[in-house]
Amino acid sequence: MKTIVDVIEERGLQKGLEQGLQQGIKESIIKLYTKKSFSPKEIAGILDLSVEYVKEVLKEKGYSE
Repeated sequence: MKTIVDVIEERGLQKGLEQGLQQGIKESIIKLYTKKSFSPKEIAGILDLSVEYVKEVLKEKGYSE
């Protein structure tokens, strides 16, 4: 039987993994845009994301489209 501490630790680990994944996706978007000169539409297709999300990340990181 799991203790409350075990449950909290599992949730913390899961949240950390999700945040790491999101950060990795954002870094990939920036690299594809800046180093490979892909358009937001192309990036969305490559990473299976919405174009709106890609544009949001680019704007958040200081890149305008």
